[in-house]
Amino acid sequence: MPENWEKKKEYAKALAEKIKKSKFKPDLILAIESKGKFIAEVISKELGIKVESITINRPISKKKKQGKTPKAVIEVLKLFQKPKVIKSNNSSLKNQRVLIIDNSISSGKTIELAKKTLLNRGVNVKNIQVASLYYLKNKKPPNYFLTHRRTRLWRPKAPKITSKKIKLK
Repeated sequence: MPENWEKKKEYAKALAEKIKKSKFKPDLILAIESKGKFIAEVISKELGIKVESITINRPISKKKKQGKTPKAVIEVLKLFQKPKVIKSNNSSLKNQRVLIIDNSISSGKTIELAKKTLLNRGVNVKNIQVASLYYLKNKKPPNYFLTHRRTRLWRPKAPKITSKKIKLK
C-alpha cells in the first residue's frame, strides 16, 4: 500500500500543534529513521527546532542476509529480534530537552532503545518525551499522539513450513 505523504504531513502538523500547546519545549528532536524522519522534519519546521536522527534496526544473521532464508521468514524474524542502534550521534546532550519522534509505536522496544541512547548521552530522563502519529492501544501511550490502533500497522503472513518448501498462507 503506497504512503500518502500529504496526509501524513497534515497529521504531523496536527501533532505539532499538540506539542506547541503543551508546557514541554524541546531543544532537540530525535527522529527514528526512516518514517519517523519525515514526521520529525514537518514538526521541526512548525516548532523551529533542530532535528537529529537515529537509525535503529533489528539484526539479521549473515546466513539470512545471503539469501538462504525466504524474505517472508526474515520479515517475521525481524519482529521478534531485539532492536539495535545502527547509527547515532555521540555528542553530549546534558541539560537538553529531547522529543523522540516515530511514525508509529507497536512494541515500544525502538523507543526504549532510543531513550537509553539519550540517557547515555547525558539527557535527564525527565527531559525526554515521545511523539507518534499512532500507537498500539494496549501499550503505554506516548506523550503526544493523534490516535491509537487495536492491531499492528503491518503484520506479515505467517509462513507455513513444510519439508519441501515454504508456502505463505
